[in-house]
Amino acid sequence: MRHSHFHRSAAVRAMEARRWLAALLLALPLAACDDILSVETPSRLPASELDKPENAALLVKSAESDFQCALGAYVVVAGLISGELADATQTAARWSYDRRVIDPSESRYSVSPCEAIGIYSPLSTARFSNDDAVRKLEAWTDEQVPERQALIAKAAAYAGYAVLLLGEGFCTAPVASLGPALTQAELFAEAEARFTKAIAAAQAANDEDLLNLAYVGRARARLNQGKSADAAADAALVPTDFEYTLETVASSGRLNNRVFVENVQTAAVTVGEAYRGSTDPRVVVEQDPDRPAGQDASTPLYFQTKYTSRSSPYVVASGEEAQLIVAEATGGVTAQLVEDRRLALFLEGQRLYDIQRFAAVNPALVPLTPSPGTDYPKGGSYGDLNGARCMPLPDVERLNNPNIPDVES
Repeated sequence: MRHSHFHRSAAVRAMEARRWLAALLLALPLAACDDILSVETPSRLPASELDKPENAALLVKSAESDFQCALGAYVVVAGLISGELADATQTAARWSYDRRVIDPSESRYSVSPCEAIGIYSPLSTARFSNDDAVRKLEAWTDEQVPERQALIAKAAAYAGYAVLLLGEGFCTAPVASLGPALTQAELFAEAEARFTKAIAAAQAANDEDLLNLAYVGRARARLNQGKSADAAADAALVPTDFEYTLETVASSGRLNNRVFVENVQTAAVTVGEAYRGSTDPRVVVEQDPDRPAGQDASTPLYFQTKYTSRSSPYVVASGEEAQLIVAEATGGVTAQLVEDRRLALFLEGQRLYDIQRFAAVNPALVPLTPSPGTDYPKGGSYGDLNGARCMPLPDVERLNNPNIPDVES
């Protein structure tokens, strides 16, 4: 049964306010470390403070932390589904990702926080907080907010990436509270619009790093829409040695590097079979004779070396990715291109959508390993996300959003 529009709207607003405020408080020490602000962490922060232009930098830092946490969880989840990683726990609630069979009613992927490798709620929160930051910044002036254009560029780019990941990971998703469910193509168009805004603001701020971040993001969104020429044009503007990384924080569980925590620290996931024998320097996999198995005491434990600590930064965009976009946009999809992307973008959250989109060209290019129908060692069989190779919209969204039709009985 649906909740009324009035009650759902109030609940959404309250939930988003609580999450935003919690993220804001968590971000305060990080902001101080980055010399953005020098403040003491308060025990309470009035909601009215969030709308003051003097707190603009903190506003964007908080929104950045939302995206950082969501990105880490997405990289792990996308890695489990795509075969970059494999589950090594005894926790049955986690096996759906690894088994590639996700029921829309499951709570972990829909409402769990990023620390528990939930992804729908964290990505939606990151989209909201960064869009909200852009809206507020656009209402203020350069006189009120130092470096306002750079802050707009950053928040718009992160909002673009949050929407992009919703489109690459989910079959449909809304991009507004109580908004309609958009198709993947519509989500990529929404992401493109945010990256375009980020590009304009980065140019106004003369910030090359943010400009290149937005160019790579827009090129990716355009490539996903089949706009090959436009994608190549954007990607060609990015220097080959460019790399944009997002800091993680060892002292904050929420802001730890999620891949390192899941793989090395807790042994909850292991590197997938297809990557264990790699001789490519971009995918170096190791074993430790003192830690032969994961949490379940049976799954062989292999360690990735891309992220080597809880504070290892995530790679968000790079010149290497841009060159791969140019190659695909101008030369088409080849076995070599698919393999280059598999290795170069390892554990950057891109393999899942590559498996979906390249399967439409030639399924043999992106085999699912183990293949669908194979017995899953912990029970049931491997699937392929019902053939769609993208995650279903969670029931919690569908049943509480009056602008999304109920599932047909």
